[in-house]
Amino acid sequence: IQFQYGGTWGPYYGDTSGKPLEILLLRGENITQVSGKVASYVNELIFVTSRGRILKFGQPSGSCFNDFPLYEGTVLRYVSGRYSSVIHSIGFHWGLNPGCTHCKEGSK
Repeated sequence: IQFQYGGTWGPYYGDTSGKPLEILLLRGENITQVSGKVASYVNELIFVTSRGRILKFGQPSGSCFNDFPLYEGTVLRYVSGRYSSVIHSIGFHWGLNPGCTHCKEGSK
């Protein structure tokens, strides 16, 4: 997995044997939910965006997980985890949408 922030690519993490798939977020679009499948490593990631798009990566095998923000107006801000040749664990960190003009910290 690899993310681009602005015009800068971050490092690549995980298995490089799969076919690369690049999907760009549209202007003003944010990730609002992440789900997927995990076994001894992360097999699949599914990102849902603020525009209703569903972006799928990987293979659908293993146990399901789902993560989303606790508060209205918050979106995915960064991803963390553990990896070697594969991604062993992954965490999603939510925060205020930088483009939101009516959001307040901690509002539901």
